[in-house]
Amino acid sequence: MTGPLPPLAIGFFGLGSGYFIYGGWEFFRIPKENTDKVNHVLGQWGIWMPGFMQFVTGT
Repeated sequence: MTGPLPPLAIGFFGLGSGYFIYGGWEFFRIPKENTDKVNHVLGQWGIWMPGFMQFVTGT
């Protein structure tokens, strides 16, 4: 038997991880340099992954 909360938990986990990854970089600026590689990694793990997890929740 499955309940209605696991998809909701996936969405909130995605939202929280996005705030943690991208917000943590904006606040602490680690690594200090702003290169294309840093932008690519932040886009992949800080925007794409949380957005995909929320997409999975919505579907």
